[in-house]
Amino acid sequence: MITNKGGFQSMIKLKIIVFSSILSINYLCAQNVLNSKSLNDSTNFFELFNKNKLTITQGSKIKKIASMYFEQNSKNITVFKIQLNTLNDSRQTAKNDSIKYENIFYPEKVEIVYEAPYFKSKTKHFLQKKDAEKKIQQISKYFKNAFILKEEIDIEEIQKLNY
Repeated sequence: MITNKGGFQSMIKLKIIVFSSILSINYLCAQNVLNSKSLNDSTNFFELFNKNKLTITQGSKIKKIASMYFEQNSKNITVFKIQLNTLNDSRQTAKNDSIKYENIFYPEKVEIVYEAPYFKSKTKHFLQKKDAEKKIQQISKYFKNAFILKEEIDIEEIQKLNY
């Protein structure tokens, strides 16, 4: 029996070369396709989702967690103030209201705020609306037009006042 081992081995080498060249060509072509449609580019990324009509629905638990996170990390807080006077354009009237309040409810102070075109006399901050309601019962004996207003203020402002 005559065997041709050299021909068989060359055939195996040829198959390995052909197989590896097909793999490398496939790899190179795949790189070109991915580079032309890079997923790192946000427009291509979202185009891919739009073509496939992918819908992402946010669950109720996620919404609840997100709202809790934003509430805790918010830099503003809701407070209540009592405005002593109705809208007037006189600084002197606001100042007179301030002096009258400070004489009656010493040592509490009143701030005079100018919000064009009006001057407003406002009391300190109340964190709870029920506290503001208790105070307005006392104030309304002296200031008939006093009312509670709700404001958003910076948390640091409350911390400075040592509440």
